[in-house]
Amino acid sequence: MKIAICDNDVSFTNQLEKYVKKKGAQMQETVLQVSVYHSGEDFLQDIECGESFNIVFMDIEMETMNGITAGHQFRKISDSDEVVIVYISSHDSFSDELLEVGNVRFVKKPYSEEKLDIAFGRAVAQAIKYIEKAPQKFIYTTYKDSASVNTDKIVYLKSTKNTISIYAWDSSEKSIQFFDKFYSTVPEVLKKMPQESFFRCERSHIVNLLYVQKIWTTAYVLSDKNNTEIPIGRTYRLDAKEAFFSYRGRRNG
Repeated sequence: MKIAICDNDVSFTNQLEKYVKKKGAQMQETVLQVSVYHSGEDFLQDIECGESFNIVFMDIEMETMNGITAGHQFRKISDSDEVVIVYISSHDSFSDELLEVGNVRFVKKPYSEEKLDIAFGRAVAQAIKYIEKAPQKFIYTTYKDSASVNTDKIVYLKSTKNTISIYAWDSSEKSIQFFDKFYSTVPEVLKKMPQESFFRCERSHIVNLLYVQKIWTTAYVLSDKNNTEIPIGRTYRLDAKEAFFSYRGRRNG
């Protein structure tokens, strides 16, 4: 679980970071990763570069950009109302503005650990529910910038001279469309994909078994209207068959 702390008060961010790490040490099944920012601008810059968080601690009264403005921008860039923003401030006169940011909690400075425990505990519980239902994102770097795509939208990936092309599902047309390309290798990409659904079926192809409707000896047949075939390499045939039927068995319960 990824947590951001954004406050221009360095001593306070240090204090809050120690609190979060202490709570993380007490959690058995959840690992907490903490990132600290001392301005709303720095926080939003990372969000624009593809960074994501499950919980954000945010001061309201920061220099240059206040926490409410940063919260609105965060919602706009991330396009997600699921992330809990825990506002911590010495003033409690921002209630109407906080409601407009959406999905927030408020803790007043100076805070008691008991009240912070309540806000943090509820935020963690909500974040866990979101993580369990949210589609996994594949983050990659193009020659211009960082980008991402939900893995459940990727049909297959194809490598050509260390350039990986992403082909994604178009639900309105029930077709497969070229989505984007970036520099990488098949082994590196495969390590970042959900292992239960993505399979390397040939030297240059990774396929999402979600979109495979049948298997031939030498190819997977996809579920688009054109029945696109993805080649299965000779050395991958036995594993390809096992992966296909194993995946179907799990989905059919």
